Amino acid sequence: MSHRADAASGRLHVYVGVDFGTTFTGVSWMAPALKEGAITLVRDWPGGSAYKVPTILAKEATENDRMWGFLCNHLDESSKWRFLKLSLDREPGQLKGTPWAPNSTSEAYALVEDYLRQVYRHIRRSIPSKIANEAPGLQGWDSWEIDFVFSVPGTWSPPVVHRFLETARRAGFGGQAHHKVVPGLTESVAAVVATSEMNIPLVEGDAFLSIDAGGGTTDLAFVTVQSMKPIMMKQVLPATAIGVGSVMIDLTFKNLVEARLEDYTKSPDLSRACAAEMSQGNEFQIWKCTYAAGQNAMGHMFRATPISNAFDNLPSPVANELASFKREELDQMFDRQIQDIQSHFVSAVDEFERVGGKRVGHVVLSGGLGASDYVLEKLQEFLEWLRNTRPCLREAELVRYSNPPIAVVRGLLIDRKNGILGPRIARASYGVVSEQVDSNHRQRGDDSQGQITWVIKQGDTIQRHHRVTHQIARTFRKGDAEEWTVGIVCSSRSPRYLPNKMQQCFYSPQRSAGRGEEQVSPTPSVPEVRVRVATCRRGLWPMPRSRRLQPRRFPRNDSGKAFDGPSHTAMALTLLRYNCTPGQLLFSSHGSLALEFRLCFHGCFGPGG
Repeated sequence: MSHRADAASGRLHVYVGVDFGTTFTGVSWMAPALKEGAITLVRDWPGGSAYKVPTILAKEATENDRMWGFLCNHLDESSKWRFLKLSLDREPGQLKGTPWAPNSTSEAYALVEDYLRQVYRHIRRSIPSKIANEAPGLQGWDSWEIDFVFSVPGTWSPPVVHRFLETARRAGFGGQAHHKVVPGLTESVAAVVATSEMNIPLVEGDAFLSIDAGGGTTDLAFVTVQSMKPIMMKQVLPATAIGVGSVMIDLTFKNLVEARLEDYTKSPDLSRACAAEMSQGNEFQIWKCTYAAGQNAMGHMFRATPISNAFDNLPSPVANELASFKREELDQMFDRQIQDIQSHFVSAVDEFERVGGKRVGHVVLSGGLGASDYVLEKLQEFLEWLRNTRPCLREAELVRYSNPPIAVVRGLLIDRKNGILGPRIARASYGVVSEQVDSNHRQRGDDSQGQITWVIKQGDTIQRHHRVTHQIARTFRKGDAEEWTVGIVCSSRSPRYLPNKMQQCFYSPQRSAGRGEEQVSPTPSVPEVRVRVATCRRGLWPMPRSRRLQPRRFPRNDSGKAFDGPSHTAMALTLLRYNCTPGQLLFSSHGSLALEFRLCFHGCFGPGG
């Protein structure tokens, strides 16, 4: 679409990338019709100018608003919510003993919704103001066609991705007629896509290993270079991730300070509050970002300024000693995280060689923790050592993205702009459960009830923009219920261990609040399977027996909007209700009413990209 056509219709197409992070959140945008589709990062955040805004929310809220991001800088830590992303896919136990721990996962989602609402309110003012300078006369934000593309951590299961995207929608993203929310690439894949704009020598057929070490997770992904002109990449393996990041260094430091203070203070609460303040203070955060191997190997490495009244009653020498930290203590904070990354690195390389991978050209480091020189140096040493035992790494070069913290938020839109990433790899298996015994099984004496048809299996290659469909038929007889349910299951286990029937799962359904979702609680010896229930309803319309109309292309969600874009999670998996039309009803040869509809699994859901 030309700029002139956009200006005439007012329907400017804008892509907005959102990287919601554990410690910082970044937003990028581009309008292909303007400035040759240049990717721009939002930097004019309330209270500060930076590529990313702190993922912080004030605990106190006024009737219509609350402080967030840089506006919370003056608040003490007991008045802030931090690290909320850590509580979206697990109970908030990791933050236990900190002032930032929400009471439950549900509260964490509510707080994330409030934070994302603040982000949305800001960018709906900021982005149009920049576009108005480039193309005066265009209609406003609400009339534009906008795709909000969210990054996805590799640790999140499809149900968590779906719940997060629903939270983003409630916060305002996708709330207008021509706006929609879509999951983008996983964080590690987005980061490696971003390297396509770096001056790195690429060789067709070479593989890249992306290590995106961020605040709360470290994501790994293998991609290969399919072609050079234009640059095209494809995934080799599903993206994987572990819960390792810079936040764990903060928490380790906090626990160390707290343990020291408890020996001198009479108040555990005071010690805890002081430790939280010191772990998030400018001194420690600056030191953490600039720490490098080999610095000041002798004596004290870091001396913090004692803060809060926890130190008030202590003699100055004691207070200074408590706020001083030796080299070995500081190394351990990093080394615990690095060892986990190295272990995950080895597992990923083993899997790469198992599937026939021959040569890794580059290992690309990105993310907030990836910006650390200490992490870079330790991974370089580790790569040198691995070259002796892993033939595929003998020529691998470790490189770091030019601005590691923004690799993901740029990569999201680089892929949208240039279509760099081709085939994706499914990160989970998805199936449909049969709940009706058909006549063929009756005659054989089989019971097809509870039979699982696995439509997509973990590791399957899915072409870009391809949609995998599965047709379901159901026969109705007089007196049958007007509504029924269709079970749609997903599993993160190896395809070799997928069950054929629900009875093999030994699950105990636990319905979650208002979501139509049942969680499966398997025994240790059976595969993990999650169930989502879709409620379907039939209607009675007379139709010629021989006439079969085309079913609706996409199922509808409970808000009545069709899912019509590529997606990481199987959006159809999470529907609460399917709307059926007369075009989907037909009479069978024996006079009973049958219904057919298609479940549409979008081509980009679930894979590492």
